Amino acid sequence: MYTVFSSANLIEAVKYAVATPVILVVIGLIIHFIDSFLTNLIAKVTNATIAFFIRNYLTYPGTVHHELSHALLILLTGAKLIRINLLPRGNTLGSVDFQTRGNFILKSMQLSLSALAPVICGTTSLCLMIYAVWPNCNTAWHYLLFFYIFISIFFHMTMSTQDILNFLKGFPICLLILFIIFLFVRPDIASILSRFQPFSAVNRVSFMNLK
Repeated sequence: MYTVFSSANLIEAVKYAVATPVILVVIGLIIHFIDSFLTNLIAKVTNATIAFFIRNYLTYPGTVHHELSHALLILLTGAKLIRINLLPRGNTLGSVDFQTRGNFILKSMQLSLSALAPVICGTTSLCLMIYAVWPNCNTAWHYLLFFYIFISIFFHMTMSTQDILNFLKGFPICLLILFIIFLFVRPDIASILSRFQPFSAVNRVSFMNLK
């Protein structure tokens, strides 16, 4: 008979609780690696200035999304948003300053979730784009705009060193909260993925037939 506190359920809850934040961090680190590799490759082909411009200014919508993601999670978790800067200055493209508040549990959640914000919000935005926007693309400029925004968001779904440090500060409490949640509720990943088929044959054909 299934019980919430059975050994099998406890083990599964631990697996989900650990895997969820770890996967998000790994995604952020992988994107950072890809981003650095491509930037260095462009710099070798051209020069460092052009590479910096392409990486940072040409994909500026991604910067805006990145910083607004931090701001959104800061506000949603109850932290105090002090300042948000979206104007590039030198090597700094944007920044968000905030202050944690509340009890220890709330502060831990604010640190970890705000640190993971670019990956969480970025993944959400890209999935929504694929599922809701892509099927409605039917002209060349639709597809060009789609890929431009998609790539811009993707390459800014990274975590800075400070983000990783903030995440680690709040990780133990967030791990405990996730464990409690997954004791009672766990998503059926296989079912979700099987239903997520946004790139229909109609879209592929129409994309290939664009003149």
